[in-house]
Amino acid sequence: MRYPHGVVTTVPVGVTPVRAEPARWRSISVRDLSIGLVIVVAYLATARTGFRVAFVAEQVTTVWAPTGLAIASLLIVGLRLWPAIWLAAFIVNAGTSAPFWTAGIMATGNTLEALIAAWVLAFYIGHNFLHALFPQRSQEEAFAKRSFTLTPGTSAPAYKLTPVDGGYIARGKSSWNSGSAHGDWFMSGGMVENAEKPEVLLFMTPAKDVQVLGNWDVQAMRATSSGDVAINGAFVPHHHCVPAVDIVEGRSPGAKLHSNPLYSMPMLPLIQSEVLPCVVGAYQGAVREFHKLTRHRVSLHTSEKTSEKQAAQIRRQVCCSEKGFGVAIDCRDVFVASCNRANINRKYGFS
Repeated sequence: MRYPHGVVTTVPVGVTPVRAEPARWRSISVRDLSIGLVIVVAYLATARTGFRVAFVAEQVTTVWAPTGLAIASLLIVGLRLWPAIWLAAFIVNAGTSAPFWTAGIMATGNTLEALIAAWVLAFYIGHNFLHALFPQRSQEEAFAKRSFTLTPGTSAPAYKLTPVDGGYIARGKSSWNSGSAHGDWFMSGGMVENAEKPEVLLFMTPAKDVQVLGNWDVQAMRATSSGDVAINGAFVPHHHCVPAVDIVEGRSPGAKLHSNPLYSMPMLPLIQSEVLPCVVGAYQGAVREFHKLTRHRVSLHTSEKTSEKQAAQIRRQVCCSEKGFGVAIDCRDVFVASCNRANINRKYGFS
């Protein structure tokens, strides 16, 4: 079967392929505006309830449901709806005795706390999926107390793993561990020492064996707790380790445990699909800035508007077309092909 833009894959009879919709240039939709309005109304309603148990000052309360509403909205619908959170928070704070400038500052803080929480929770959710790719015993230990874990970490091979009976001794330090302040487990990558050939493992370590260094003081992002962590000689049993290549290629122990084809997908296309919105958003922002720049710009020598020049119009048209989204479309099609391949492998028992 041939997909748009030249991606070719073969699908056996009886397997339904996952089709991708063509990329489209779009602005804020009516649906987003409607959802944003609902969020504002719900935020105002829950804030009114919170104010009824206020103490010290009318905007200081022990119960503040709008925070949970804001986090859930950004997680479920998307971070793009942060203006609705800010607007609702501003209306709420402006309705108190606080001056407008104070209301604006408080609304910004309310919005940032929801954005940061959604950012960290998104990592936690993604890493819960990675837990499901590890051996069954590892999953049973990780999910022993509840149906989810708070697992920060990175996959870069920053640690040295020394083989010992039953597992490895891990030593090293890693960066960019979002959510490390509240982690239950930590996911890390390491190189096996004295191996016949280079071997990279992903491994899970309980929080008690990890030292959070607390060196994350980035302005407006300190609450993400994305700093460094260190492991100094902790024992990591074999069942908490998986060769990185098996996860990358969709051959992890979890792929054999779970029937859902999602767990048999190669990891790189899945990661690409996670960052794809950021790539497309940055691209769209660049196109918008180019349009703003050329809209009112006038040539110094001819007094001709830049936006009326043929070259500028061609560039903008190419950027706004599907051809201009080449990288994003390629990533999307690789993801679609991987979904089909995982579905086929699962149904027909291919490796």
